[in-house]
Amino acid sequence: MMKFTFFRQTHSFLLLYIGLHLFLPILLTNGDSELRNENKGTKIVGGQESTANRYPWEVSIALSKNIPTSPEARRNTPPDRKERVHHCDGILLNPYFVLTAAHCVIDLKTFRTFDPPSQLQVGAGSNDLRVFFDRGRIPVAQIFIRQDMYQPGHATSPADIALIRLQTPATSGVPPNQIGFACLLKNRAPIYFPGPLTSIGFGNTHALYYNLKTNQIVSGIQPTRYLKEIQVADITPQASSGNPKAIYCQNRQDLICITALQAPDSTCQGDSGGSLVVSLGSQRPVVVGLISFGDSGLAYMKGKTQRTTCLGQTSYTRISFHLDWINNILRGQFCAV
Repeated sequence: MMKFTFFRQTHSFLLLYIGLHLFLPILLTNGDSELRNENKGTKIVGGQESTANRYPWEVSIALSKNIPTSPEARRNTPPDRKERVHHCDGILLNPYFVLTAAHCVIDLKTFRTFDPPSQLQVGAGSNDLRVFFDRGRIPVAQIFIRQDMYQPGHATSPADIALIRLQTPATSGVPPNQIGFACLLKNRAPIYFPGPLTSIGFGNTHALYYNLKTNQIVSGIQPTRYLKEIQVADITPQASSGNPKAIYCQNRQDLICITALQAPDSTCQGDSGGSLVVSLGSQRPVVVGLISFGDSGLAYMKGKTQRTTCLGQTSYTRISFHLDWINNILRGQFCAV
């Protein structure tokens, strides 16, 4: 059940500040009535499927309760359920550590990190959710969040970032050409990215429609099988001029606000923790942000009973803002350029 905290009217848009069950789902987690990942996220709407090994650092995080322990039972699971267990995206930094959104590691029953951490499992080394399911995922051993900054239950909280340590290396049993590690931006300054950026994720493939009376999804759920990508533009500087699509970046150096370059492309439920990628000249692609919450809080109304989300705007955690925190945990064991 999604929780609305309060409403605000701005220009022709209705701003909704919604709790974890929307933005964490468009904060991008996944779910249906049987596989409800307490914390719902978003997936890529429109866009295109990413080619195999193009983003070898992108991983899928799932809840262990939704995954059979028996290999045979996993193989015999209906294909659509193999896709629906996806909870959030993550970014592999080295064989043992994954970067993701903090709301992805919060148990909404307790508003604390999942305990034990092994309730979360990570699939790496593929762009196919069914491969992760059949192969089996890696249990999480430890979860790190910025307890000094992050506020569980607040959809637009600062420091929506987490590190998770795996029980076994993600590289085990995966061909070397199918897995890799992301490179982060070393520059800690909140810079503007003028060229096209790429947003990637395993999230929902259609816009979602919510019944405002029941706070439930009424249509639009269609999980992806393969990792998808869309082209987006950085509109963060427009926050200062009052662009409602960038409103959450006002006085927030820790965020990057983007909009899709063409409709109907968008992040959506299940994409939380996914990568925002930029190519810097001849250097390798660099991950500069991770998906936090969707539609920049803009909810579009259809009549008075229905709200539409996943319409192109997304707020990302600016990773460079937290680089010192990441380095304190990883002790330099990650790529930064």
